[in-house]
Amino acid sequence: AASHGLLVKRPETVEKLPQIATIGLDKTGTLTKGELSVLSVENLATEQTFECLEQEEALKWAAALELQSAHPIAAAIVSKALGCIGDALESSELPTVNNFRVLPGVGIQGHISDPKMGECKVIIGNKKALTVAHARPAAHSRFIAFQEKHPQHTTVALLVDGRLHFGLALNDTIRDEAAKLLEEFNSMGYKAAMLTGDTVEAGTFVAQTLGIQEELCHFAMTPDQKREWVSTREAEGRHVLMVGDGINDATALAVAHVGVAIGETGAALAAQSADIVMMTEKLYRLPQCVRLCRYARRVERLNIAIPCVLKLLQACVAMVVDLKLWIVVLADLGTLLLALLLGVSILSPNFWESGGGGGFLTVT
Repeated sequence: AASHGLLVKRPETVEKLPQIATIGLDKTGTLTKGELSVLSVENLATEQTFECLEQEEALKWAAALELQSAHPIAAAIVSKALGCIGDALESSELPTVNNFRVLPGVGIQGHISDPKMGECKVIIGNKKALTVAHARPAAHSRFIAFQEKHPQHTTVALLVDGRLHFGLALNDTIRDEAAKLLEEFNSMGYKAAMLTGDTVEAGTFVAQTLGIQEELCHFAMTPDQKREWVSTREAEGRHVLMVGDGINDATALAVAHVGVAIGETGAALAAQSADIVMMTEKLYRLPQCVRLCRYARRVERLNIAIPCVLKLLQACVAMVVDLKLWIVVLADLGTLLLALLLGVSILSPNFWESGGGGGFLTVT
């Protein structure tokens, strides 16, 4: 598994993977590449008397906050503000952020000092950020209208002191291997559910593109709701394989029967919570790894059962006839060679081919 980009951190995972009955997949960074770009920035402030930020200044405020974050959205906003994320650490154009805090399932917030506006509380996040900031109903309506203009995109609100200033629309790309991942799982009898913190509109586009059934899609989920989704199925005896990449998935990965972190784009906390870390973009390696573990467990049971049955037969025969020593030795040697042969068959490259069944024992 490691040679094909899957780091299995714990040996008991080999026993646990074949027991899974339900699969949960995060969207951003898992089914999609997590390499977002800002497509649109729109001023959503009303023509009221309060001081409104210019777009360039607003992006710099947003970039200053996002530099503290590990979410895929952060890199896109910083790149939009400065042109290159590599210039961010050396840039003197960004304001200083104090009291930075992550709002799980919502976004981020911090305090920025401005010569004109003074000390400002800035929140960047999804639709729920307006509720957290106690924004007025009119602000909710304006942001909903902005979302309706960008139904297939991830939308972010920028709020200053509870007032909605800007809306940002970001685009993500579906991974090339995501469809193959679902196809492999379907061929094994699994129905994968999509869990996302995104809106229904943005999530539905991905689900429809990949052919995920509507009843298996869960939108606008907070980290606690993802964890609850996993915990509920675990309590029902339906062991869950949870796949995610971000800090919002860490608790769900920790409580799942088997947690899988997408290591190339994932947060360190997600990788730490997971049982398997994927260091490859070939997502279909995961169902192939499940097949391999199924086969390994079957070989393990056979290598226990065959010697036991053979010894029982030898004992029964010895009570009836005089069993020669060379026959017993030959039978033991044959059993040992068979066990070695079955064990070595796990190294078959067929496990890592699309639809491959593996070694001598067919595994589906």
